[in-house]
Amino acid sequence: MPSVSNEVLQGARRHRIAAATELLAINYTPVYRMARGLCGSEKSAAAVLRFCMTCSLRIMRRWRTQDDPERWFYHHTVLASRRAAKNLPEVRHDLLVESAGNQDPAFLAFITCLRSLPFQQREAFILHHGEQLNPRYLSIAMDCSTTATETHLNAANATMEALGGASWVPLLDLFSRSYANLAPPPQDYTLVVRPYVTRHVLPRRVMRALRVFLLLAAGVALCYFVLHYRAQLRSLMPSATSSLHSNAPAAG
Repeated sequence: MPSVSNEVLQGARRHRIAAATELLAINYTPVYRMARGLCGSEKSAAAVLRFCMTCSLRIMRRWRTQDDPERWFYHHTVLASRRAAKNLPEVRHDLLVESAGNQDPAFLAFITCLRSLPFQQREAFILHHGEQLNPRYLSIAMDCSTTATETHLNAANATMEALGGASWVPLLDLFSRSYANLAPPPQDYTLVVRPYVTRHVLPRRVMRALRVFLLLAAGVALCYFVLHYRAQLRSLMPSATSSLHSNAPAAG
């Protein structure tokens, strides 16, 4: 994923709309692509994307370093995809098949086998050969040690290579190109993610302004009460003093 500048990160942590929008826009493409590749269906991928964009806004304040957003988006895209990908589509409607534009039986069998792998092997294969993640980033995304991720990846490679046989390299190349085609069309992604930001930030700004208004109103009411009470006391003081003088005994 592209790196985030410290200025953008600090602004996003303070829920400044421009900075939060830029941070989400930077991470939009890889999350979109990963969700579609891991889930295989448009509906499930859209749910994952929506979850990641919305949830990230709630925890931005916890990010301290410029690597934190990247790690969070990798890991939570994978976690959300695990939940969303329980009902995989029929292979001909799989996004990896549709984006390849290839209904060749060998590639259909390749994707069918890929989807039938144990979920960690499937994730390791897709993220390494598709998203081009190295073992370190695979371990971050999958929440495993680098040794474990390499074990999952090697097992997946062995299964898929055995299936592909002599066509293993062309099938793998077709898979990689198909995965790359899962990216969203080029556009200004700040316009895409801004609704997520405004829906999250604006209500909180309104509530913050309302709290400030209520505190000011309470302060004004308290000041008015104190001033009014003091005025009442002052108005009572002369009458109390004259009453004391009238009740005092005469001298001699």
